[in-house]
Amino acid sequence: MSGGYTVCIGDSSVDIIGLTDQPVRLGDKNPTFRLSAHTGGAARNMAENLCRLGGRAKLLTCVGDDLYAQQILRDSTAAGIDCTAVRQVPDHPSSSCILLNGPSGDTCVAVGDLRICQYLTGDYLAQHRALLAEAEAVMMCMSLQPDALDYLFDEFPQVPKVVDVSATEHAALARRYLARIDTLKVNEFEAAALVGQDDPKHCPEQMLEALLQMGPTRVFLTMGPDGAMAGDQSGGRVRRPALPLKPVNTTGAGDCFTAATQYCRTQGYDLAQTVDFCQAAAAITMTCEACIAPDLTDQKVLRWVQRYQKGGTHSG
Repeated sequence: MSGGYTVCIGDSSVDIIGLTDQPVRLGDKNPTFRLSAHTGGAARNMAENLCRLGGRAKLLTCVGDDLYAQQILRDSTAAGIDCTAVRQVPDHPSSSCILLNGPSGDTCVAVGDLRICQYLTGDYLAQHRALLAEAEAVMMCMSLQPDALDYLFDEFPQVPKVVDVSATEHAALARRYLARIDTLKVNEFEAAALVGQDDPKHCPEQMLEALLQMGPTRVFLTMGPDGAMAGDQSGGRVRRPALPLKPVNTTGAGDCFTAATQYCRTQGYDLAQTVDFCQAAAAITMTCEACIAPDLTDQKVLRWVQRYQKGGTHSG
């Protein structure tokens, strides 16, 4: 039975994001960066985006007992996320990341301290069995411990899994569960790692078909400036070009896209409607310096969809 909420599981962090209009010089000083701190983390971002679109999200993540933990919990709760089941680990730092983005808005260098993710275990999830059993879906990244993934897929086969691979390093682990995933979201690099293709730019249609053959009910493949495509087991196929805008910051756009797939699922959108909505939601995220657009709403996304379908450009 659906409880009307989505459980989001994975990492949360404080992200230090650096933006510059100048070329990035590795091995040298880069004094032109504008630095700002934002509450982030893939799973937490997905939860906040879902809430901003009008959904309900409950977060299962781990934080430390430091100032970053206070920021993560404060900002997440303020955004409408239910954080009552978040695990706080004593004497441990919360996750933090530093992301430096070049003039294109894409990340040039990223470093992170995600050691606290070792506490995203099966035992932790088992403490919240009822919460998981009654969810309408579980939305997750692959930063969980292997026993936690086994617990989710083995104990709750009836709960749809929405999975963002979130990094190429997680591809081997994700491959084990593909046949039991309802919605798989990958970028072109993650897709190439999953199917064993050397060139992530070569024939994305083939990668999409290969992923569908591995068993997910739906696959969404994002390709940055080359747009996005999707397919499902009923034979649906959709490809869309990228929306014509210059990104300010691409950090968080993928998390927003994934959250939007779950929102569209709850609204009964078909595959084409879902791709259009998700592309617009991610594009809105890319127009701001933070990793989440503070003015994101379902109505704003729909306005963007309508505007671009008419051949317009964004104006808010």
